[in-house]
Amino acid sequence: MGYDDILFGMPMGERIVVNDRKPSGIEMAVALNIKRDKFALPDVIRML
Repeated sequence: MGYDDILFGMPMGERIVVNDRKPSGIEMAVALNIKRDKFALPDVIRML
C-alpha cells in the first residue's frame, strides 16, 4: 500500500477525506478510527 503524505501533529478536529472511485468500482480511500496513541492496525482491515 502506498501513500503520498502522512501528516502528524495536526490540530484537533474532524478529518475529511475525499477521493474518487475507479471506473471498475474499486474504492480508493479507506479510513480507520483507532484509539489515540495506539498505532497498531487491526488484523482485518477490509472484508469483501
